[in-house]
Amino acid sequence: MDFGELLSLSNKGLPIAYDFEKSALEGVDAVNHAWIETLHLGITQFETLDSVVLLLEKEKHKDSFVLLRSVFESHFFLLLMIHGKKFREARRFRVIPNAGEEAETARDETLKKWRASIKSGDPQYAKIVNLGTEGNDIILATVEDEGLYDENDVERKGPIIPRYYFAFDEYDPETRFVAELPSISEGDPYPKITNELLKQQKMIYNQYFYVPHIERNLKINNLVDDEQQDRFDVHYSFLSMFVHPTKPGIVRREKTTHMLPYTPKVMKFVRRSLILFYVCKLQSMLLQTLVQYFQKINTKKDFKPFEEQVKIRQEATKEFWFIFDEPTEFDLKQSENIRKTVASVGNVKPTEAIVYYRDPSKRLADYLMFKGIIHP
Repeated sequence: MDFGELLSLSNKGLPIAYDFEKSALEGVDAVNHAWIETLHLGITQFETLDSVVLLLEKEKHKDSFVLLRSVFESHFFLLLMIHGKKFREARRFRVIPNAGEEAETARDETLKKWRASIKSGDPQYAKIVNLGTEGNDIILATVEDEGLYDENDVERKGPIIPRYYFAFDEYDPETRFVAELPSISEGDPYPKITNELLKQQKMIYNQYFYVPHIERNLKINNLVDDEQQDRFDVHYSFLSMFVHPTKPGIVRREKTTHMLPYTPKVMKFVRRSLILFYVCKLQSMLLQTLVQYFQKINTKKDFKPFEEQVKIRQEATKEFWFIFDEPTEFDLKQSENIRKTVASVGNVKPTEAIVYYRDPSKRLADYLMFKGIIHP
């Protein structure tokens, strides 16, 4: 790991992204709106990462981590927009009772029949993965389905258009979080229409943008496995620490409160290195995701120069042991030592999984001290 190399690669990321933007649809006969939106979302993340590098030059470490969380989250949503064939969505079904029948009774009887149909393997209910209730007459059914096909693809042999693209296109944060506020809604001349829109926006947010459901959606599309999901949580939690009002997220505290060997001198160097690792790693992942997408769209274009840039950043960040990376020899040894410690107190774990780190900054500090690059 070389700090100068990481900084140089980080600075080159945005120009490479702009070159890719010019090339992605060059020579394509007709342009799809979804392609443009996907490209905009990806290139915007490179622009944000460029802002991270500018903040780093001013030693604004907390601010850098705040922006990194935004890119981290956006990349994984972009991954779903491109590769997320499967989706889950909660749908409401109102049960109409017979004359003289209580609404709740009718709902519960219908729910009982649906569950029996699912258990018996009735194909009409095959897509339902969970059932619940709302109020006294609503059945909530969570279905797992696949995205849409092009309207001209009547045989459904072509590529699926992921539902996540439509969620991105339809989601309106203003309606979701502002429309029902009392001091706002009193000025709404069409409250019934707004109420229906609000229900739709709440569903879109909850099923597609709520981070635990982003993770779930990655999982059902085999874009992460169990261990990678744990790693996702580690990095999302770490970056979120700087977004929210938490003590560990206040960098200036270490001037008066720290524990050896994580001295202010050590952690300042570690944070700078860690931020660049994140920048280069996210550049690599974003560019790889975009290349894989547009290679299929624009077969006339040679994307090899961009694939090479992905490889360069993957090689430069392999010591990071990020979500999709292999552990270093240092990490394997750390895992072995942790397991020995756990076993010494009689708590033997049944799996052979390599123990992942809890804190990216302390793990990097330990690694750099192990390599003799920094000293307390």
